[in-house]
Formats: sequence, structure tokens, C-alpha cells
Amino acid sequence: MNLSKLVLAIFCVLLVSCGDKEEPPELPPTLSFVLNYDEFPEKNKTKPLTEKLEPLMAPAGANFVHAVFNVGIWKLITDVGMLIPATSFIAVFNAEPEKNANGNWQWSNQLSQFFTSYVATLVRSLDGSDVVWRMYISKANDYDDFLWYSGRHNKDMSAGTWTLKKDYTNNYDFIGIEWTHDSATSTGTLKYSNIIPADSGDMQASENGGYIYYGTTIDSTYDAFFDIYNKGADNLTSIQWNRVSVFGRVSDMDKFGDAHWHCWDEGQQDTVCSP
Repeated sequence: MNLSKLVLAIFCVLLVSCGDKEEPPELPPTLSFVLNYDEFPEKNKTKPLTEKLEPLMAPAGANFVHAVFNVGIWKLITDVGMLIPATSFIAVFNAEPEKNANGNWQWSNQLSQFFTSYVATLVRSLDGSDVVWRMYISKANDYDDFLWYSGRHNKDMSAGTWTLKKDYTNNYDFIGIEWTHDSATSTGTLKYSNIIPADSGDMQASENGGYIYYGTTIDSTYDAFFDIYNKGADNLTSIQWNRVSVFGRVSDMDKFGDAHWHCWDEGQQDTVCSP
């Protein structure tokens, strides 16, 4: 073989090798795990800054305040209870994926909370037609590779679930997550449910079955919603709003004594609902 043919053969081998390089799989969508409470409107969100800084001559109406209160309770619960899991999930998006010893893809990154260092490692594997995820978290000078949460979804990433433990010390089920994602319409849903076992000794176990359910839709009037179920009171609070104009409505049998909608306008003032 002359020199030119040898160079051509080597070039072809290199070209094929480069072409055969395996691309890492996608991570699940952020909305599959982290509920974006910021989607919910703030007081006078649509007003200019000069008006926002004025004294609160017209505080928000009762309907909007009731909706905010109910969302706020779940935000407090999940912000505290899911601080490390949510932070770890976001952190791995900035990690370089690599294959582990078992041939599975994994993403690892460091994070810090309250002056404490953690290492989060998200591992992907396959189980039949499902994609399975396991998040292992290590805390400096405390524990290694604690399986804090795991989940699975179908291969087109249109629906899936997660199961979270309370924490390393309280190693029992805490929150169950169900999610959907429609890439064609950029809409989706995310549901957090209390799944704490009755025998766990956790004070929140009595609320097992309670949930907050968030979603976005293609509806032109109300394109976002929250359904909040209080298990202890056996009561459902439903909230719908427009993400651009921020008007909305709420229904709550315990609060209002009826199953009707109670509305607020773009300034979050109480208003009569349209038929």
C-alpha cells in the first residue's frame, strides 16, 4: 500500500470512529421535578414600577388573597422539605455526563447549602420501555450515596413519576411526583402528593393523600391552574389564572360555602365572574 492509500485508510478509520461517538441522552424536563411557583401572579404585577411603590391604597381582594394563601402553604412545605433534592436536580444540569462502571450514564456535581457541601449524582438506566433515574446524594463528613429520590418516565418524556424520601435520617417516603410534558404545545403538569406512611411517626402523615397539582394549558382565558387538596379537611381549592394579564378565579367550598368561581381582575381586586 502506497503512502497516499495508507493516509486515506487512516482518515476513514478516524472519520468512522468520530461518527460512532455516542451522544449522551437528555435529562428530564425541569418541570418534571421542580414546581415553578413564580408562575403565580404577584400583587399588581402588571402595574408600572412607580405605581407598585405607592402606598397600598387598594390591597388585593379577598379572592386573590385566599388563592395566594393556599399556594403559599404548599410552597413553604416543599421549599423546606425539597431544598436539597430540588437544588441537586438543578445542579446536575450543569454537569458533564459520563458512563459509569455499569455502562449507565450519570451526571455528578457539587452543591452547597448552609455552608455544607454535597455531591449529587444522577444515574440513568433502562427498564424495558421506561427510563429510570436515581439520585444519590453524599454529604461531606456525614453520609455517602444516599438514594434520596428515584423516578421513571416513558422514552418520549411525555409522562413520568418521582418518589422522594424525607431525608437521610428519616428514610421513609415523603413526596410522590407525577408529571406530564407536551413538547408540541410547551404545556405540562406537575403534582406533588403527600405519601408519608402512617407508621413513620411524622406529624404530616395524617395528611397522606393531600396534594398540590399545577399545570399550564392552551386555553386562551385561563392558561394555568392549581388544584390543592387538603386531606384533613377533605376540601379541594381550585385556582385558575391568565399568566399574561394575571386575572383569575378561585373555588373553595370551605371558604365560600358554595362550588362557584370567585374572581379577581388584573389588579387582583375582587370582581364578578363572567358567565
